[in-house]
Amino acid sequence: MVRDVLLTTVMVLLSDFGLLTQADGAIFALVVSVVVPELAPYMLLSVCMFQGAAGLSVLWWYLGTAIVGGCMVVRFLVGRGAASVLNSPVAPLLGMAIIVVLYGTIASFANEMLGGYPQDLTRSPVLVGVLMVGMICIGVISAFELFRDECFPKRILLVVGVLVCNALFVAAVKIFIGPFVFVHASELAGLEEAAQLVVPTSFGFPRITGTYLTPNGFALCYALVALMLLLRANYQKITCRYIFGYFLLGSILSVLSCSKAILIFFGLSIFVLLIHNYKAMLSMTLLLGAAIIVVIPKVGLERFLDGFRIPSFAEGSYRADSWSLTVNSFSLFDWIFGTGLSAWPQFFQQNLGYKLSDPHSYILSIPGTFGILGVFFYCMVALILGKVLFVSSGGGRALAACLLGLFFVKDAVSIPYLLGNTPVTILVWILLSGCLLLSKQPVVRGSKLSFL
Repeated sequence: MVRDVLLTTVMVLLSDFGLLTQADGAIFALVVSVVVPELAPYMLLSVCMFQGAAGLSVLWWYLGTAIVGGCMVVRFLVGRGAASVLNSPVAPLLGMAIIVVLYGTIASFANEMLGGYPQDLTRSPVLVGVLMVGMICIGVISAFELFRDECFPKRILLVVGVLVCNALFVAAVKIFIGPFVFVHASELAGLEEAAQLVVPTSFGFPRITGTYLTPNGFALCYALVALMLLLRANYQKITCRYIFGYFLLGSILSVLSCSKAILIFFGLSIFVLLIHNYKAMLSMTLLLGAAIIVVIPKVGLERFLDGFRIPSFAEGSYRADSWSLTVNSFSLFDWIFGTGLSAWPQFFQQNLGYKLSDPHSYILSIPGTFGILGVFFYCMVALILGKVLFVSSGGGRALAACLLGLFFVKDAVSIPYLLGNTPVTILVWILLSGCLLLSKQPVVRGSKLSFL
């Protein structure tokens, strides 16, 4: 285990500092994955946590996950692992996700050829579709590889610990030195143009991006890796230490990112964890009460609301403008058949004057992209996770509830990553696949889920 910690630490430091190239972190992760195959899913997980870092640029964020993940998938399939996937509870969702993405790709070409919604020339529908399928499949195989690792409960705890500690270290440095530290040179121009990442909030510092290029992506990804501790199959009882640790991490990431969507998700997931441990619920109620009495008067309610830009869902924000435009522009035909994988950036550029990857709400983006087929897929996800709530227990049940909150509450006001084309989608599918696999694992009575 000391070896695992050292290798993960070297990987994150190479990614942070980029001593030689913009691919230092990805190259090291690939070498470790080849030399120590059992660490491949953990190295992949580590690569996913760096977007635009000095030693792991955006280009290598994609290439690193594709190469490390691709090698792992090939090794898994060569070892006749395909049968285990096809016979697992993940298979129906995986198959349906691939069908939906294939349909979205076809819808892109249909819109282009038939004079429908023009597709963004910089986002080839074929490339986007390949990335989506690739990220989903890598996430699924990663979950299987993690579950096959006999040292998974201890190893995931150590790796997540190293990643979280590094993230908080990078965030602290960015607060005291500046937002451009640990960022690759090619990404600096984009950060400098984003006022929210440069101008201090009411908390006294700009929105912190940590090891990512966006505050929302930063906070979400570390929330997801923290929830991966719930996948430790032999540890079903959620302890107070885990809940308090998750609460502390969630509070820090919410303040650093100043993200309303992240605040909502952490609030929901912490509530889910609390209802699985009544002792923690009582303690947390007292803690929150004391925090409200002590912190709010010192910080000020107005300052708190301003820091999270609470009124920004109002008219004039990019979310409100994109939602209003989409609702008023789309016809019933568009909602039924979708506009394809690459229509949104061009649609918003033509009508609002700037590009968005999607309307930042699954309620609009899923039917708007994939039509009724995308809606059916989301209904499938809801039904399957709903079933897990009844057949699973402890960590598995809590994770299912958290994923429902992520997909159907948090993603109502942010980018949905369930059908995405970035490495964040890998993290989502690791959790989703792991949750379904965990529902088939026997419960070990009296065992505990804890940081220690």
